[in-house]
Order: sequence, then structure tokens, then C-alpha cells
Amino acid sequence: MNTKPFIVGITGGSASGKTSFLNELMSAFPEEQICLISQDNYYRDLASIAVDSQGVHNFDLPETIDHLRYAQHIQELREGGIVKQLEYTFNNPNVVPKIMTFRPAPIIVVEGIFVFYFREIADLLDLKIFIDAKNSIKLERRVKRDAEERGYDLDDVMYRWKYHVQPTYKQFIKPYRAEADIVIPNNVHYRKGLNVVISYLKTKVDNLMSTAQILPAVEDDIARLNQLVNSAYRGDSSRRGWTTEADLLDGIRTSEPLLLEMIRNPKITILKYVQDGELLGCVCLEKKDNSLYLGMLTVSPDNQVKGIGKQLLQAAEEYAHDHHCQKITMTVLPMRHELVAFYERRGFRPTGETHPFPADDPNFGLPKQPLAFIVMEKAIH
Repeated sequence: MNTKPFIVGITGGSASGKTSFLNELMSAFPEEQICLISQDNYYRDLASIAVDSQGVHNFDLPETIDHLRYAQHIQELREGGIVKQLEYTFNNPNVVPKIMTFRPAPIIVVEGIFVFYFREIADLLDLKIFIDAKNSIKLERRVKRDAEERGYDLDDVMYRWKYHVQPTYKQFIKPYRAEADIVIPNNVHYRKGLNVVISYLKTKVDNLMSTAQILPAVEDDIARLNQLVNSAYRGDSSRRGWTTEADLLDGIRTSEPLLLEMIRNPKITILKYVQDGELLGCVCLEKKDNSLYLGMLTVSPDNQVKGIGKQLLQAAEEYAHDHHCQKITMTVLPMRHELVAFYERRGFRPTGETHPFPADDPNFGLPKQPLAFIVMEKAIH
């Protein structure tokens, strides 16, 4: 079960009040519940920006935006990935750009004047909001903003407004107002509309956070993953669940350095199962040619027999299918009869192949008796 975040798209004409609306919207939620990824950080470099007949760069055209990269990053957030993007500083020489990090959250806010126009982006949106205002009010705001934030003089602002901003609004923004789910007028203020949006999104957050999610683990998860895996496989705490190896092995099942190495390996993905903010399970997947190796299937000892293991295996099969793997393989200790039977019920079969246990590697534990793995696999169709 992989609950996707709720993606909100916000657009409107230049200086319609999107930024102040967004600031108040973002401040209504804890940081871990909402992520803002703005179109402004996807401008192409200045050399790629077209100039008009007067030699003035026109930043108000769709082609100034690297929209495919923007859409790709939104999709990656939607799938639980972390995105990094260089900040765009509007060619201000006094500002040093920084690397911006965007993390997945129950609510993802996508903002910019072209987010309804680009179909690759618009098709990812679950809710579309259009901030509207009269032209005279937008112009007044634009004059003030461009002077204070971008250092443009009045003649420059008025030229851009007449020849760049207004034509773009009429051709690429206003026609998509009809696609909006909510239109918020901002001639005076957007307070009532903002309150409606906040209330609706808080309901969405509550629903999403009370629902289990299976997402790729990130470095921030390492401490919790380490505690989960070792508690499920080693020591007395593991005896409460069927994943225990306490009678077969001493030592640790994994470590934080080993987990960090795995998460940083581009061929490995650790899927985590989270419910109500609590980490309850995980599985490690490693792409090997045309097969997917599955290991470290873990369910919290206090939350077993709830179907979490089955859901993680289903997610692994979906991952294998999406990555064009023909089979999933795993190694299992044959004396763990209950676990072997579980995998057999899920369609895995022993291949007849065996692998020695790495008894000289303490990262895998310290055997209490001679051990060897059997290999099991399942074809992916």
C-alpha cells in the first residue's frame, strides 16, 4: 500500500499575490507535513533566455522554464524521493545561490505562472488554485516588488509589463483559469479563501498520516531502521515475532554505517512501511542485472500478523516490475520453517542452490551453529 501525497498547484498572474498567499499557507502546517517546490527555481540560465526586438530578456515565456526537469522533480517527490535543486537568484549578483533540498510530505505545493500550462505538470496536480486580481492592482504590486527585490527602475518595469507580462497572461495563464478547482480573488485580501484551503488540506493531512505508506527510506531514517531491524532479528525483543533469529545468531543484524552505505548505493532501495508516523517495517531491494535481490524483510515484533510483510512483498514485486526485473531472488536460513512457508505462500520456490553463511563477517551476526542459506526465487510477469 503506497499512499501518494496530495499535490496542490497554485497559479495566477504576475503580482496577483501568490507569494504572500503561499507564505501564510506554508506557515499553517509543520514543516514535515508540507513541501513547496516553486517554478521560480527552474529558470534556464540567462544565455538561454530569449531577447525581444529591443534587446530585453523576456523571462515571461514558457520556454524560459526547464519544465521537464521541474515535472521530473515533482514526480520524484510524489514517489517519496528527495530532490535537490540550485536556487534561482533572478540574476542578482549580490545573492549567492544555495542548494535547495525538497523532501516528500503529505502535501506538496507546486507554484508558478505556468504550472497549469505545462501538461506534464498540470496532470500531476490533485487540486488547482488560481489567485486572481485586477490588472491595475497587479501592476501596482509589480512596480513595488521589482524595484525592491530585483532592482528594476520604473521605465523597465512598465516596459516589461506592457510587452512581456500582459501578453503572457493573456496567452498562457488566463485561458487556464477555467481549469481551476478554486479561484481566490485577491483585490483586497485572500483571507477567507486561504482559510478554506487550509481547512481542506488539514483534513487531507490527517487522512494521509493515519494511512500506512510505503516509501523509499532516506538517510534521516537510519537510526530508526537500525533499531527496527535489530529488534526484529536479534535479542529477546525479537522473540515476540516470527522474524527472530535469536536462537541461531548473536550479535547484530545490521548497523547504522552499513545502512548508510546501502542507502547511498544507487543500486539499492530500502522501502519503509510507516503508519501514523511510526516506522513498522522495511525491506531492502538490490537490482542485479535482470533480477531483484530481496533482503532484510522486517516487521516490528509488536506489529506482526497484521499483513505488513505481505504489503512490503507486494511493493517489492511492483518495484521489480517497474524496473523490468524478470525475477526476485532471496536467501533464507532453511531452519526458519515458518518464514520459508510464508515465502512459499507468496509464490517463491527454492532453486536447489545454497550459499554459505558469512560467518567471518560480524555485520551479519555471530552463528551459534553451522549455517547455510537456501536460495528462493519468484518469476515476475
